[in-house]
Amino acid sequence: MEATSTHGSSSVSGFSRLRLAGILLIATLFIYVAVIVFTVSMVFSRFPNGLDALTPTDMTTFRGSYVLFHLLGLVATGAGTGGLAVSATLLLTTRARTWAQIALICAAAAFAAVLLAVAGRFTLLNFTEPTLAESATWQWTTWIFEDIAAPLQGLATLVASVALAVSDVLRRTGLVVAVLSGILIVLAVVAGFPPFVFAFLWLALGTGLLRRTRTSLT
Repeated sequence: MEATSTHGSSSVSGFSRLRLAGILLIATLFIYVAVIVFTVSMVFSRFPNGLDALTPTDMTTFRGSYVLFHLLGLVATGAGTGGLAVSATLLLTTRARTWAQIALICAAAAFAAVLLAVAGRFTLLNFTEPTLAESATWQWTTWIFEDIAAPLQGLATLVASVALAVSDVLRRTGLVVAVLSGILIVLAVVAGFPPFVFAFLWLALGTGLLRRTRTSLT
């Protein structure tokens, strides 16, 4: 952070945002745990094969759970990408500025993709196809979740981690998480996997950021 005549207040502000970023990143894992518990107890208990088999009749008694399920996922993504974005804003005046700018763009794009998909899913509360799997809206939103949002979350994590490493805020942790993010991006594109996998990387970054509040940013 650049030295100014108000260095003291700037440092306090920086520490506050650093702590906020850490809390958001760590909270993501717990939110995803809630999503998993909800999925097992409320979704799979009624639909063992997933929501693809949901019929219009099923939806009439499942709307509340359907909406809550997607809102929980949106909140989890928002916490994770929000934490990455907040941490990136702290680096805009450091030598990692370019990486931070790219991280901000990627984090915003990842959240926007999930928000668009969730909005699309909400239009299916009164769908008329035999099952959700046969709905064109369900199909393109699933494509966004799996082939767009997941890789974008990985890319945002990778670039933000590089920015944290280059700026010396989290040199070692940033490098390790960046490497793991690159591996997960490849897996997301090739095989696909649940987005909560990134929460473990966000946990590592969040823990590192909270520890970093004990020192000053330069």
